[in-house]
Amino acid sequence: MASSKQTPRRGKRAPAAGASAPAAAGNADAPAARRAQGRPPRADAESTRARLIAATRALLHASKPAGITRFDIARAAGVDPGLVRYYFGNKAAVFDEVIRAVTAELAARRQNLPTTGPVIERLRAYLGVWLEVFTDNPHFHELVVEQVFYGEGKDARERVRRFVERAYPELASLLAEGVASGELRATEPRFVYVAIIALCEFFATGTPLVEALFGRRGAARRLRAEYGAFAADLLIDGLRAGRRPGAATPR
Repeated sequence: MASSKQTPRRGKRAPAAGASAPAAAGNADAPAARRAQGRPPRADAESTRARLIAATRALLHASKPAGITRFDIARAAGVDPGLVRYYFGNKAAVFDEVIRAVTAELAARRQNLPTTGPVIERLRAYLGVWLEVFTDNPHFHELVVEQVFYGEGKDARERVRRFVERAYPELASLLAEGVASGELRATEPRFVYVAIIALCEFFATGTPLVEALFGRRGAARRLRAEYGAFAADLLIDGLRAGRRPGAATPR
């Protein structure tokens, strides 16, 4: 006698008692699948961190550091705001990574500068690299002032010292070489270091003023090479050997 009990079809498993039926494929109302708990794969973590840092750098082209929020960074990177806290802890830590990235680029560009030839021309190239980095990253110096120079915490002074040691010694050495070769007069190299930063930084952060003066948008980037030559001449003429400190330029 044949059994009245039907055999279930293969390939499909009956839902457990009390369980709801699965959402239909393509249903727009179905909730997105959650990420599995635990730490994400290393490659995903590095990719997300890099996206957040790149997004923050992009935001700093148009906004001051104080005006950028954790949510702005996440939105620009296309990720959940919670990932900023997950990977960095807070916004300040993201800014620290941006500072490290830009200073590393600055160091790499300085390393590619010529190490032989007239000191005056090498000094001109040195100033040009600083100007390029500042105009490529308009609010970078303001970020450094906020995070490093006036940073809080027990390591604040140590961070300032490390920042100075990254670039100042090579400039001091270059100036000393220029004095020894007779190209430059003896002067205080720390003043020259401050002057170079000031000449380059304000041209980058003062973009609205530059655009108002020259009457067109994007003037700062288009005029970068011309302004760099002007700033270098201004600096070098003041350092050139044979010029007395405080002496007026002959007309």
